[in-house]
Amino acid sequence: SDTTKAYYHMRLVPEFDDNASLKTVLCIARDITSLTESETRFQNLLREANVGLIVLEGEEMIVSIANDAFGKIIGHTVEAMLNKPLFDVIPQAAAFYKPIIDEVLHTGRNHRLDESPYEVVSETGELVKGYVSLVYQPYRSDGGNITGVMIVCNDITPLVLAKQKIADSEEKLRGVIAAAPAGIGLFIGRDLVIESPNKTFIDIIGKGPSIEGLPLHEAMPELTSEDQPFLKILDNVFTTGVPFVTPASLVKIVQNGVLNENYYNISYTPLRNSSGEIYGILDIAIDVTGQVVAQNALEASENRLKGIIEQSPVAMLVMRGDQFIIDQINAPMLELIGQNKSVIGKSLIDVLPEIRNQDAWDLTQKIYFEGIDFSGHEVMVTHSRGETISNHFYNLEYRPLREGDKITGVIQVVNDITEQVIARKAVEAKEAALSNATELAQLANWRVDLVTNQAHYSDRMADWVGLKEKTFDLYTSPIIHPDDMDSVAAGIKLALEPGSSGIFDETYSIVHIKTGQRRIIHAIGNVEYDEKKQPVAINGTAQDVTIQMELQVALESEVQKRTEELAAAIEELRATNEELEESNQLLLHSNDELAQYAYVASHDLQEPLRKIRVFTGMLDADGEGSSRNAGIIQKINTSATRMTLLIQDLLTFSRLLNSDTILREVPLAEIVNAVWDDFELIVDEKKAAIEVTSLPVIQAVSLQMNQLFYNLINNALKFTHQDRSPVITVKSSPMSTDEILKYIPKPYPFANYHHITIADNGIGFEMEYYEQIFEVFKRLHARENYPGSGIGLALCRRIVGNHNGFLFADSKVGEGSIFHVILPDRQREE
Repeated sequence: SDTTKAYYHMRLVPEFDDNASLKTVLCIARDITSLTESETRFQNLLREANVGLIVLEGEEMIVSIANDAFGKIIGHTVEAMLNKPLFDVIPQAAAFYKPIIDEVLHTGRNHRLDESPYEVVSETGELVKGYVSLVYQPYRSDGGNITGVMIVCNDITPLVLAKQKIADSEEKLRGVIAAAPAGIGLFIGRDLVIESPNKTFIDIIGKGPSIEGLPLHEAMPELTSEDQPFLKILDNVFTTGVPFVTPASLVKIVQNGVLNENYYNISYTPLRNSSGEIYGILDIAIDVTGQVVAQNALEASENRLKGIIEQSPVAMLVMRGDQFIIDQINAPMLELIGQNKSVIGKSLIDVLPEIRNQDAWDLTQKIYFEGIDFSGHEVMVTHSRGETISNHFYNLEYRPLREGDKITGVIQVVNDITEQVIARKAVEAKEAALSNATELAQLANWRVDLVTNQAHYSDRMADWVGLKEKTFDLYTSPIIHPDDMDSVAAGIKLALEPGSSGIFDETYSIVHIKTGQRRIIHAIGNVEYDEKKQPVAINGTAQDVTIQMELQVALESEVQKRTEELAAAIEELRATNEELEESNQLLLHSNDELAQYAYVASHDLQEPLRKIRVFTGMLDADGEGSSRNAGIIQKINTSATRMTLLIQDLLTFSRLLNSDTILREVPLAEIVNAVWDDFELIVDEKKAAIEVTSLPVIQAVSLQMNQLFYNLINNALKFTHQDRSPVITVKSSPMSTDEILKYIPKPYPFANYHHITIADNGIGFEMEYYEQIFEVFKRLHARENYPGSGIGLALCRRIVGNHNGFLFADSKVGEGSIFHVILPDRQREE
């Protein structure tokens, strides 16, 4: 069956008996379904309304109905407001709004508020403020009694803010117009009635504020009387709607009773109503009289300046703007830079790019950007003049060009002094050279005036004679020694004689007037003639030759003494030479004997040894005999071999006494490398290493150099330490004169000496045996441990001595040895 929902208003009335016990309950019910549905529809309508709606019940103003729009306005949800006093929800609004609601509740009269501001705290604690329009109406029950108040609330915050913004803008605009330096006013209608003129406009018209409301032709009758075009122009703007703008227009205005001629930038703009019809004209006038007058004066000044520049015999240039565009340039300036009038309108740096990094260009920019003046003397500028770039010297004047307070350009005035500077520099160079020569030679300058007989001299001469004044009478002054006065006068007379060379050249004495010190000077001068070829002065220099003269006397005495001593020395030398010749003969005889000994050692001594070795070899090869005899034969053979080596080494040593003197350029680095290659097997066996650096090329006997380094490197490889691989270092360094003299008493003056070191890390030796190691057949170690003849280092010292060098050694036991070889790079002067 169908079911329906119904709403009833029910009233239950209890009945009691005499004992006050409930007897029955009377139920009275009224069907209110239609009313409830109507209220539901009303509430739904309220919730969906775009305006805020709220119903307040009773004196406590309980919220019985509210929609979301109202809740959004005050920042609260409907659920948070229902069944609560409104001003418990928004207590901030009670002071202003509660009295209004009370009045409506008690009087039953509607109330309206427009653009009412409010500030409340939202449900989330934020401050909510804005503007609303409110309508208050009494809310009545079915019986017509007022039970509450219904409020319709419309949020108009955006509208009010927009109106305020417009009002602010209009106020600002009115303020701007009122304070504007331009004259602004409205011309309304065809009669051009003046409305809303600002103060500047009133001041321009010059007739006070009473002009407002007057037609323009009445306010300014001079527009007609002076036959000015502005009324016709305004009428045309009104008719055509085309704006009119004119700069610096001349207007004749009677201002305060006086007819003045002023200049204005004028604009007439038509004003239209909503229908598009022109109802007035906006007039904006800017007084530019000062600028126009200044511009006219500037143009007149520029014209005058242009005339001055064009006619000036001095080079002048005017540049405009920060690009330094050439605005004016005269013929002398064009000639200086080798250009023509086509440079006008071009940047200076484009015309003369070569000046970019020079002082002249930097100054040009500095004048413009800093506004300073500049005067420069002898400023060098390198620039082209035609096709040639060269150095030029100028006196420069720079001035900034100003228009009011603004710098608009630079004016440049140039005076070419290149020839004068070059000429002066040449003179200065000569004077400097002369001054330097005078100073280096310690010369004094002097001048004799032949008319007055007055002598003038320099500071050095003043010091020599002890006078503060630099002028004295030539013939009466005490500074020339009396013994020499006649010779000085004679020298002057000779120089002045017609046909003479005109040169004064005398050596004489001068006297210090305070100390009496006598000084000998050598004076040389030239006679100066006037245009009539008459002598007027003698100019010259003087040199103090006192020491030279004294030395000359002393030298002559010394020469005499030395001559006598030399004669005696020559006699002694003759006797010594005789003795030396005798010694040389003995030495030659000794050398011959030594050579003969070497021959004997080579042939006579070696031949028996050779036979001993042959016979012992035959015995050994025969194989017969006891083992004891075989050992003896072996010892004989070993001794014979050792004796052979000794004889050969002795022969080599003796040959060095009369050494071959075939000299050539010997690169020592190549010698060392070749010797090292010869020791290839022992180097590999001992894992030896060598470091060779910066060895020179010297003039020497190549074979001897090979023998020298062979023996030294052989020793380094022989006397090695058991615990480490041998490392040999060979290097060289040039020697100073002081270092050379420590080792070579009489070094070759034409040669450079080199200090060559051969260092090893071998067993070393005690330095107390230092001299023994260079003696023939001297040994520091047993032959069984370190084989050799003991003649190698003696050979090395002999080889170094043959080359005017020196050999010595340093060593530490267990650390190694360093052999020092001092050798010249030349053996004879080229």
